[in-house]
Amino acid sequence: YLDLRDNRLGPKLEIESHTNPWPTLGQLLLGGNTISSLILKLPDNLAVLDISRNKFQRVPEFIQFASFLHSLDLSNNHLSNLPVFLGFLDKLQRISLDGNPLRSVRHELLVA
Repeated sequence: YLDLRDNRLGPKLEIESHTNPWPTLGQLLLGGNTISSLILKLPDNLAVLDISRNKFQRVPEFIQFASFLHSLDLSNNHLSNLPVFLGFLDKLQRISLDGNPLRSVRHELLVA
């Protein structure tokens, strides 16, 4: 796993490469930074992603391609809505959303 929590990273963080820099990375912990924009080439086996306690206003788009993701921590950001693609992540078992200004969850997300 890679733990970069509480390192003052941000507001924009790009971890991108033409090849996958961490093909066996299972956990990426980026909580407690000031990230508002994240561009990431997803590791093939990423199962846990923690981007809690940052400044995200939207769920990063790359997450829709996280086919092995089973735990996603989005707590304590600035999210006011959720994208439908979260409902299509087949392996996702746990999502933390507390501390966000969410008013409701779209029906499409719940039935996906």
